[in-house]
Amino acid sequence: SQLLWTLALIFGSLIAGYTAKAVVARRKPERLESIPGVAVKLQRFAITYIAPVVLVSTFWSISWGGGTLALLPAFGALSHIVGGAAALGIARWMRLDRKQAGAMFTCGAFSNLLSFGGLATFMFYGEKGYALAMLFRMFETGLYYAVGFPVAKAFSVQAGPEARLRIDPRGFVRDPLIIRPIVAMVAGGLLNWSGLARPAALGALTPTLVKCSTTLMLLSVGLTLRAKAALRYR
Repeated sequence: SQLLWTLALIFGSLIAGYTAKAVVARRKPERLESIPGVAVKLQRFAITYIAPVVLVSTFWSISWGGGTLALLPAFGALSHIVGGAAALGIARWMRLDRKQAGAMFTCGAFSNLLSFGGLATFMFYGEKGYALAMLFRMFETGLYYAVGFPVAKAFSVQAGPEARLRIDPRGFVRDPLIIRPIVAMVAGGLLNWSGLARPAALGALTPTLVKCSTTLMLLSVGLTLRAKAALRYR
């Protein structure tokens, strides 16, 4: 039953977003250009407003045990680095062109742990599973801004053959998409350490917030999904 509910929420949200885009394309095609902006707003709302509340709640209530859990963020960061490097190696071995190599890199270096993985760990393992998944991806967004996005941009057709990596530390340090989730995890951990009991209402609200966050993230994916494009690479 947990598996069915998880799959239903994931695919239901994707289909809802894709259907909404199809309706707009048929009835009001002049508004199609605004859809990517709507998708970004949904993602930012989920990450900067809903996710921090969930993170404070889950990190507040978890019994952490040994200190080896401190290695999880390092393993998470390593997974992105190894995945991205392997993807670049495969792209070179397959002799992909510039645009395809960049796409291969993003497939290897990026993940859907926040939306798909976060929901799955919560549905199957509860708050502790969700907290561990978020601890694993603690450095994920920072790596995206510091390494992932600049590398992907360097591979873009518009960048030119002599494109160089340009990393602006201020850009990702100040971004609420990165700072708010990290601050929420730290705040939840401090509240846990303080010994204060988490309010029962917050604990009861957490499952709903996790599902709402995932729904908004996947709705945004559905809004920008191009199903026919994927058929070219079956």
